[in-house]
Amino acid sequence: MPSAPPDLQRAWNFYYGRTLPRREKDEDEPDRWRKLESVEPGGELYALTTPLRELGDFGLGVGLYFSSRVAMVLMFSLIGFLNALTIMAYYRSDDYDTKVRGARGAGRGSSAAPPQPRRHSSSKPVERAVLSIFPPRFLMLA
Repeated sequence: MPSAPPDLQRAWNFYYGRTLPRREKDEDEPDRWRKLESVEPGGELYALTTPLRELGDFGLGVGLYFSSRVAMVLMFSLIGFLNALTIMAYYRSDDYDTKVRGARGAGRGSSAAPPQPRRHSSSKPVERAVLSIFPPRFLMLA
């Protein structure tokens, strides 16, 4: 018994009509949509602009995923804005030194720390290191 060759148009119709998620207007609430099961005929495909409240039709995880993504975008936008304000305030302050000596190329005018003057009066490096770790009040033997 010879078999018929596969019908590609019939396969696409089955794919669009049964496999892809579809929706129709809800009879109880005309402004909402209802997800159709795969065996129900009719309806239309979900649009790319589907609201978040309808994404829960695909399962709890899908709705939570997209709502958490929206919350993270809002949160990181606020944090980034606040961070940009503090960066701008620093670059406008007197603490930012644009005349860094010894800096070349991209290091000039950046946030590279300028060389600090020495604060210890002692000229011996070992004494300076000990004094910086242990202040004089800890070195007293009582």
